[in-house]
Amino acid sequence: MFYTLLYIAGILIIFQVLDKILVNIFEISKKELNFMFLMYLLITMIAFLIIAIITIKKMKK
Repeated sequence: MFYTLLYIAGILIIFQVLDKILVNIFEISKKELNFMFLMYLLITMIAFLIIAIITIKKMKK
């Protein structure tokens, strides 16, 4: 549970830093930036689910 909270806090901090960097340096619009972050969250969520399924299947054997 602790690691999940740490992961979420880390993602939020990284998103804040990337938001400042990308908006100031590359002048990306907020709409594009939000889409990028949502895609990142979706991909990491799918990856966690796949890892969890593989781990559960290995533990059952």
